[in-house]
Amino acid sequence: MTRMFAIFLLSVISFVSPAIADEVLLRVESTEVVATDFGREIVGIAHNTTDASISSASLTFNLYDHSGAKVGEAHAHGSHIEPGVPWRFRALFTEPSATSYRLVNILAF
Repeated sequence: MTRMFAIFLLSVISFVSPAIADEVLLRVESTEVVATDFGREIVGIAHNTTDASISSASLTFNLYDHSGAKVGEAHAHGSHIEPGVPWRFRALFTEPSATSYRLVNILAF
């Protein structure tokens, strides 16, 4: 299982489309996959890039198999994210065929 995590981490595509990036109130600094009792989680740190608190935030990650086909999604949700305070998020997924992931949406207000 450790080998799978190494492959998973090497396969990560860090990407935020330009349409999303222009309006980002929340910046994702790092991500990794960890095992849990319930499956796996994408965990990471995000930062509020504004001078005000973010009332609600949501991150969406697409999950892909070894052929590049989308096999699912993982979501992280947070609220009351203060400026300058790191948000340590977790996005649980149980799809066994997922070998890579990509951040596809950041929603914050």
